[in-house]
Amino acid sequence: MEHEYTAEESQELRLQYRRLLVRQQVAGVVFFLSGLAFGSALNRETVVGLSSALVGPLAGLVLFVTFFYLIWNWRCPACSFLLLKGFFSTKCPRCKLSFTSFGGPTG
Repeated sequence: MEHEYTAEESQELRLQYRRLLVRQQVAGVVFFLSGLAFGSALNRETVVGLSSALVGPLAGLVLFVTFFYLIWNWRCPACSFLLLKGFFSTKCPRCKLSFTSFGGPTG
């Protein structure tokens, strides 16, 4: 059963969803760049002038932490249910909030 939201609630949920998307996108970029740094550290002695002995473990740690942050962050703004389908979730499986009305995926 879908919940009917007031205009104020709907606007607040839209704002929360957009913040969540921005955090997810920024973390995705950090994840990608740390993956590149980690991969470069495996194949070279230095990465951007720094020792791969420093860059490799640091990039690996950032990669590990960012991976779990990406999973933890992707939650429904209404009920905080984890959206394990990633960016392709069109509605929350728990509360049935539709993300397409918030500018989310249209699948």
